[in-house]
Amino acid sequence: MTGALVGTAAYMSPEQALERVLDSRSDLFSLGTLLFHALTGQLPFSGNNPSIVLRNVIEGNRADVLDLAPDVSGTLAGLVDRLLATEPTERPESCSEVRAELLSALAEVNLDPKAPEWSIRSWVIDPEGYEERLREHLHGVLLESGTRCLEDNDHLGALRQFNRLLAIDEQNPEVLALVQSMHRDSPSQGNRLWWLAAVGGVGVAGLLTLALWPRPQVLPETSTPDSTLRAESAVVVEPPESPVEPTPEVPSPTPPPEAQPPSTAPPASTPPRAAAKAPRKPRANVPEAPPEAATPGTVSVLVDGAWAWISIDGDRVGKTGQIGRIELTPGRHTLQVENDYSLPWERTFEVSPGEHRPFEITLKPRPATLVIAGSGMEDCSAALNGSNRGPLRDVSSRLLVTNPRQPHTLQVSCPNGTVHSKKLAPLVPGKAVTVVLP
Repeated sequence: MTGALVGTAAYMSPEQALERVLDSRSDLFSLGTLLFHALTGQLPFSGNNPSIVLRNVIEGNRADVLDLAPDVSGTLAGLVDRLLATEPTERPESCSEVRAELLSALAEVNLDPKAPEWSIRSWVIDPEGYEERLREHLHGVLLESGTRCLEDNDHLGALRQFNRLLAIDEQNPEVLALVQSMHRDSPSQGNRLWWLAAVGGVGVAGLLTLALWPRPQVLPETSTPDSTLRAESAVVVEPPESPVEPTPEVPSPTPPPEAQPPSTAPPASTPPRAAAKAPRKPRANVPEAPPEAATPGTVSVLVDGAWAWISIDGDRVGKTGQIGRIELTPGRHTLQVENDYSLPWERTFEVSPGEHRPFEITLKPRPATLVIAGSGMEDCSAALNGSNRGPLRDVSSRLLVTNPRQPHTLQVSCPNGTVHSKKLAPLVPGKAVTVVLP
């Protein structure tokens, strides 16, 4: 590349990174990056320096949306994949087309963006309550849609709905029972008739083939010179018999030709065989060299401020700080990094022969939970770090803390005018802490 690039590498389109002519589809690529981040919590293209990020952008090295967020609808995931296409011609043509597909994804699950309960303002006021309402809504819609697909014998459509629902509620007994019943069901009557028709068609085709297949031509029993030669070559020559006595009518003592010993020479009409070649000089038995194995690539993983388990293609290979460079066969691999206190991190990448791919990762902490205990607190409203979380009754007296590794200020205001304030130390990620108020 020449000249200077202006912008954030992770949000650049491939054509911008390659300094090509830009149009509105380059902005749609950046929009796809934003949507990918919003849906999965991760940037689609990352690296430990801008050069690696730009290479991944240009080559399209990223994970799929559904691999990181299986609860996302297929329509929305497909739109993000199109927005992040490497070639501009494979992306949507305009923002109007993107808007139409976004509205289609909402309509599939009966969500009206104009309804007050699904507005952005509603989420800002009470994010936990909003997410709980959304989970309950999706549970009902996806279960109904999947059941309807089952009734229509659309098992593939049913599995899509049930798989998405299980990503939201993986232990849902009703959905698990429906999925198991799909595997127990026998083929439908329509399928049986189809198979019977197919087997019958194959049988008819076989009979017609036997009836119309040309029969081999029967040759006369007269032998040809070639066949005579082959027959003679297969017969063992016996010793010649004694000459036959000449008859008085034939004064010549020469025996008749037919009394001559059989000759192993070929008939005159048969072309002479080629002379036998001189034996070749034996060559030394030199073993063939085994094919040269491809030079492996390597990766190294450094997690900022934490330890983590490292897995490659689903197999755990070690722990950060205890393992150095990891050798890999050239090609595509998936790296997973996780520990008990952070959200899992995953990235799919390519490694070339002899190439080293370093990964410097900052893991996001798992959310902690504040459980507020106290008599008569159900009608009180809670605020965490100045952000109103709404009545405790609506959140079951539990507050989700997405940034647990910092001090917090909890304030609970009750209808009788009582205000409870409490300073909280940093919380343990992924754990629940009970706060008792008087």
